[in-house]
Amino acid sequence: MPVLSGVPVGAELWATYESAFRNFVAKARIVQRYAADPLAARTDVEAAMLDMAKARAAYTNARDAVARRLMDQTPESVLATRLEPSPEHTAELAELFWKLEGRPEGTAEADWYRAEEILRSARKEWAHAAS
Repeated sequence: MPVLSGVPVGAELWATYESAFRNFVAKARIVQRYAADPLAARTDVEAAMLDMAKARAAYTNARDAVARRLMDQTPESVLATRLEPSPEHTAELAELFWKLEGRPEGTAEADWYRAEEILRSARKEWAHAAS
């Protein structure tokens, strides 16, 4: 059984965490490849970003489950902090959209709304899967 900071975590819980982390890394690498491809189709980029956002949500959920075990917190208190992405996360995603589109002028608002929509979709799917 894995042990972190002297606390047994549980093999299944740790395996879920590791799997979610590997999946998030794989999805992030796909987005990075699109970022390096100036001919990438916008729909493909958006689909990859949605997949990455969903993988990040699954990773965050798995990480928080390990943290709850370590910190003896209730699931509700941790989950409540994760259902709303931070403005910083939205800004990072919007900036990534802007960069992937070739850094055009005048798209900040549209990029922000696209980022919010991606994060909303990922949150809905994650919340549905978690219930």
